[in-house]
Formats: sequence, C-alpha cells, structure tokens
Amino acid sequence: MNAAAESASSGWQARLELEIVSDDGRSRLAHRLHKGPLRIQRPFYPEGESVLHLYLLHPPGGLVAGDELTISIDVRAGANAVFTTPAAQKIYRSEGATCTQTTTLRVASGASCEWL
Repeated sequence: MNAAAESASSGWQARLELEIVSDDGRSRLAHRLHKGPLRIQRPFYPEGESVLHLYLLHPPGGLVAGDELTISIDVRAGANAVFTTPAAQKIYRSEGATCTQTTTLRVASGASCEWL
C-alpha cells in the first residue's frame, strides 16, 4: 500500500444519522445513530416546541487527511428543525490524501429545515 492510501485509511470514519418528527405540533428527535466523533448536544427549543434546535459537534475540531464524515438528516412531515455548529469546520492542508464530508438533508412536504 502506498503512503497516500495508508494515510487515507487512517483518518476519522464518522457517521451521524438523525430523524426529526412532529408529535402534536412538537418537533422532536425520534432517531439518532452516531459512529465516531460526530455528536449532537441536547436538543433545545429557543423558539418554542414547534422548532427543534440541534448543535452538531465534531470534537476533533477539523478535517484532516483521510477523514470521512457522513451526516444524514430526515425531517418528517410537519416537523421543523434548525441545525448548526458551535464554529465553522476547519479543513487542514494535506500532502495528497483527501478528506470528505457528505451531508444529506431530506425534508418532507410540510416540514422545514434550516442548516446554518
């Protein structure tokens, strides 16, 4: 295996899956799965119970060679959610190895999703 392939295989492999639903007008986290260093803080409701706010956290503080982060979010019909992070994600220089962050947002009819 060459040095670039070794470096690429040594990064963080992280995944975060979230599903937000609406129960009688209250948006809530119905499903959460995480692998590796991707987490969320406790859900909060600064706008009232109809809009769920979540902070997404990547504790290492940035992406480096070989990192692969995958975020998948489903906001179901009638639910409202805001997703943000405490700071901008940093991407550090690499000598050839790549890093990726893939984000998939699925928003059902009648739902709203803000990604900040």
